[in-house]
Amino acid sequence: PERVFGIKHPNTKYSFVVLCLDRKTGKEIWRRAATDLVPHEGHHKDNSFASASPFTDGKRLYCWFGSAGLYCFDLDGNKLWSKDLGRAKVGASLGEGCSPVVHDGKVVILRDNQGQSTIEALDAASGDPLWKKERDEPNGWSTPLIVPYQEKTQVITCGHNLIRSYDLENGSIIWQCGGLSQNTIPCPVTDGERVYCMSGYSGYSLLALPLSAKGDITGSEEIVWSKSKNTPYIPSPILYDGMLGFLKSNQSLYSVLDAKTGNELIGSTRLPSIANVYSSPVGAAGRLYLTGRNGVTLVLKRGKEFEVLATNKLDDEFRASAALVGKQMLLRGSQYLYCIEEGATPNKQEVSSKAVAGPKKISSKAKAEGDKSKRELLEVIARRELPKDYPGGKGHQAFVDKWFKTAGAKGAEVGQLWEEQERLFPDMKNRGESFIKILDYVRTKGNKAKAARPTGNANPHIKRKVQAEIRREPGKPLGKTGALSGRIQDLAGKAMSGVMVSVFDDSRRQSTSVFSQPDGSFRIEGLHESNFKIRARLLGQQDGWVENVTLGKDSIVIKMSPATGEDLEEQRPASDAFGQLSFDSPRDRLNFKMMCAYCHQIGTVGFRTPERPVDWETMIRRMDGFGGLYPHTKETITQRIIDTYKDDAVKSWPAYVPPPAPSGMVTKAKITAWEMGEPFKGSFHDLEVGDDGLAYVVHIGKQYTATLDPETGERIYYRLPRGSHGPHSIEPDNDGEMWLTLCVSGEM
Repeated sequence: PERVFGIKHPNTKYSFVVLCLDRKTGKEIWRRAATDLVPHEGHHKDNSFASASPFTDGKRLYCWFGSAGLYCFDLDGNKLWSKDLGRAKVGASLGEGCSPVVHDGKVVILRDNQGQSTIEALDAASGDPLWKKERDEPNGWSTPLIVPYQEKTQVITCGHNLIRSYDLENGSIIWQCGGLSQNTIPCPVTDGERVYCMSGYSGYSLLALPLSAKGDITGSEEIVWSKSKNTPYIPSPILYDGMLGFLKSNQSLYSVLDAKTGNELIGSTRLPSIANVYSSPVGAAGRLYLTGRNGVTLVLKRGKEFEVLATNKLDDEFRASAALVGKQMLLRGSQYLYCIEEGATPNKQEVSSKAVAGPKKISSKAKAEGDKSKRELLEVIARRELPKDYPGGKGHQAFVDKWFKTAGAKGAEVGQLWEEQERLFPDMKNRGESFIKILDYVRTKGNKAKAARPTGNANPHIKRKVQAEIRREPGKPLGKTGALSGRIQDLAGKAMSGVMVSVFDDSRRQSTSVFSQPDGSFRIEGLHESNFKIRARLLGQQDGWVENVTLGKDSIVIKMSPATGEDLEEQRPASDAFGQLSFDSPRDRLNFKMMCAYCHQIGTVGFRTPERPVDWETMIRRMDGFGGLYPHTKETITQRIIDTYKDDAVKSWPAYVPPPAPSGMVTKAKITAWEMGEPFKGSFHDLEVGDDGLAYVVHIGKQYTATLDPETGERIYYRLPRGSHGPHSIEPDNDGEMWLTLCVSGEM
């Protein structure tokens, strides 16, 4: 499938597979394809379409692939039944993630999404539905907790609107309580008398609630205690010997509270060697195990004081929680499934899940590089200069394709290193150049000299001085000057004011525009002798054109006719379409409109060609790197854009009503525009007027800066040095020199 910035767009068929491995050896016992289909939505960049954990009751195995279905196997891999529970509407960049839970012959599935959220129970033996309840909840990924309490078995669910306890027997609500923040992900935990629910996105919330509650206890004295700081976004808490441990957001800040009282035992403490955490902590034998995304697992002593017993590192990325069984710990990384056991492991094996032939010895793919880890090797490669034969720009793909044609085994080595680069450095600044440096490293065996690095606090290190490639486009001789004038009328001959009248001089690739006055008249002065075209334009009217107009003509009449139907709808500007997009508050709307994503996608005519979900996601992610959206906006904006701008939604918008014609001061404006040529359309990102009277512009897509002489029309194009990409901004210094910032290659 197509892959853009880590988000997979479902444009091809996927196989949804269940694997059974021998826990002692790692060898595959059986493999079953539950189904093959094209998913209707994408998934989060850090996960897959198989995010839910399988569940077994010792008799059967229950595998939930979200909208791809629920599948039940016996423990020998024979499929017993399957159920299609319909499609959830979560979002192209989010995906489903709640796991099934099984108790007393019932399978419970929770589906909180942007469509109709539900919770339902099915018969574990047959898959037949037992009960189903609708829920008033937005997206959520928290797996339910099943707790037998007194005469009933409670199914406890966390949600943004309400925490709810359902009767497992019939789905009726036993009690409920509000108070969590958005995007609930952590699973609730219980000590048999109380349940502890928490969330950590767009606010922090922790509630200790009694299992004996009845009805709605929101804000009541029945809440045992609550906290509003340092709670997790993704990882679930751990309740161990009366102590409740949890992380702050996805950070490596660990807290412990007394579960009964809520009193703080260990204040928010930073975990050494870990920066970011998705997996939930686990505990056994008086120890706690916390695994960071960077492959570090800390072993903490269970107690009221913070003490690190051990630090362990695996060269992999970890997002899934560890599983403990007997004396073994199972860890699922991005590359491997690991089994960790007490004692030495002289016979450690790397076992292929596709074959059960004899084991092979684990070897490092970077062994030839001495003792350097993959991360260290890639950091060294990143400091290399680009190869001199690399053309950059449009020549990038041809350069890569040519090398791979004869690369042989080296091509696979490049692929392995690039996979590690994407895994370890997902937010790299320039993906194209990073790939070329890896390619050059492999093809030259790493023998090229490393780039010099700046030291101390000196001014920026000057990497190179290069004479720019210059292309000059002289202006056309000015010749005779004069004016054009005339009137704008409707079909009945009535004067129309506020109509933009533009005169096009194709020979100079220049246009000049004014507005018609209250009596319908217009006059454009300062034109140079040429053969002109004139266009009259006003929202709500068809464009009016007059061609082959010569300098000095003063009796031009253009009659306007109303635009209707599709012609009128085609005039709808993006600013009007933006009004159809819903926000929680005017402040949220203003925040979004002030940031880069608005102009780059939402505030342009781009909405008229509906984008794929992955394209919206990519644009929001790219642009948020330059201007910060509110976190709660960033989390939901992609799906809201898709819902608002997709074909069927556009058809249901209110009919477009054009605004009144411009009036007042704006109608005194005179606007001159210069075309910079077809190859340079579309992406001039910044403009500055220099002390010399020239206009300086930077072209973010073509790696050019250009100057324009407004008097003569002379245009000069300066090609940036090879390897420099993304001219973003331009600014003069006190000496009159122009400085450019390059947002892609990170240069000035």
